Amino acid sequence: MKEVGINDLLGALQPEKLLERFAYRKRSAGNAKEFVRIKGSKGQLDHDEDARKNVKEENDLVGFKCLHYSVTESNGHVEVTVVKKLINQELIVGVRTRDDTAQSPKDYKEVNQEIQFGKREQEKKIEIPIVDDEEWNPDLEFWVELYDPTKTEQGFDDRLPGDDTRCKVTILDEDFPGTIQFGNTDIRVSKGAQEVEIEIERVDGSDGTIGCMISTEPLTMEPSPQSAQEFEHYLPKHEKVTLKHNETQQKVIIKLVNDKIGTGDDVKEFKDVDDGMEEEEEGSEEGEPDLIFKVKLDKPEPTGVKISKKNVCLVTLVRSEEEDKMAQSQRKLIEFYLAMQDPSWSQQFKNAVLLGPVIDEEEHELTEVDGYEAFCHFMQIGWKVAFATVPPPSIWSGGPCFVISLVYIGVVTFIVGEVATVLGCVLRIKESVAAITLVALGTSLPDTFASKTAAQNSDNADAAVGNINGSNAVNVFLGCGLPWAIGSIYWVQNDT
Repeated sequence: MKEVGINDLLGALQPEKLLERFAYRKRSAGNAKEFVRIKGSKGQLDHDEDARKNVKEENDLVGFKCLHYSVTESNGHVEVTVVKKLINQELIVGVRTRDDTAQSPKDYKEVNQEIQFGKREQEKKIEIPIVDDEEWNPDLEFWVELYDPTKTEQGFDDRLPGDDTRCKVTILDEDFPGTIQFGNTDIRVSKGAQEVEIEIERVDGSDGTIGCMISTEPLTMEPSPQSAQEFEHYLPKHEKVTLKHNETQQKVIIKLVNDKIGTGDDVKEFKDVDDGMEEEEEGSEEGEPDLIFKVKLDKPEPTGVKISKKNVCLVTLVRSEEEDKMAQSQRKLIEFYLAMQDPSWSQQFKNAVLLGPVIDEEEHELTEVDGYEAFCHFMQIGWKVAFATVPPPSIWSGGPCFVISLVYIGVVTFIVGEVATVLGCVLRIKESVAAITLVALGTSLPDTFASKTAAQNSDNADAAVGNINGSNAVNVFLGCGLPWAIGSIYWVQNDT
């Protein structure tokens, strides 16, 4: 082995031209591994040594100097050299291109011309334009061949014989389509949200238009407490995502499914809910785990576009603090509503003395008491405790409640009459005037508020109208008829 200097050895192992390193890496890697490409590396390279190994027969008159050229797309053209083998003779030969994987005029511009060699000319160079587009393509090839112009006119097979009358041109595309991936592979979103936004990124290049499929699927194929289900928790998505030239990001929206409770007429349904069932539902709601579903990227287009390892995004549906507060408020509303609908005798006394939140009849929410409500509560606490002695309606089908309520109404009416009499005496008002003003006002106001409450809590005005007619009938028939009947009995018994 001859002794060589270190610089000569490095020069042999590492070619000086960038394009030579480009082609060498491709030949060494083959199809197993992608070689490194440098965007904008212009130039062409001859592979004549490898191509001529397959040549079995050469043309005696003319041929290509190199049988295989590689040219970068950004170079703009490839230069093909035709060599005349005769000496001191003129020669006319045709040169034309033939499509292979590269198509004219999309990838290169077609050439079909005649060239004439003078007696002393041995070489002619033919320049074939290469189209430099923004779309990524795999390496494409086309052919350049020599033909006899005289046979073309006669309709014969006009290509010149010999393996060296045809050369191959490989167009090296140094565009980078990029790799598609998720910007974030772990997304947490509130269960009360209407949608979730997922970002798709394009890295390591942005040349050309590329795309892939995006699809959703449950966390596990088998039912699982942590696996979100299609149509129950989210709406499935299976569509194509397209990224245009120089577009590096795109957002995809996935709709979530939410079931709102505790609003509107739903609160009325709690009337028939058993306390035990309600407690069971509350326990299950408090222990509800976070729900997860997957979003995947696959089927990249065109060939050469890659999907990164970050091709799976996990979306976790979690409960926010606001939702926890809302759920807690709803549970309190349910408990309070059920306690108010069917209270026990002891619960009536608790409700009478406790100063707690009240139900907003319009929004069906618990609202905290204000100062005025607290003042009224303490002013009325004596009456509330007194009326809490009325048996609840659940005892004996409400019979005792009805009878004792009438007794209490009579007692209150008597008190109102006595107060009106005293007030009329103090103000020097006649009893007849006090009866139609003070007493009537005192007995009609409770009926007015009762009718207002009945109208608010029902879908129609039947209960309110019935309460008004019934109260007036009681006032007239009992208020006038009962004293008259008692007086008549008294007069008959005493013969007066």
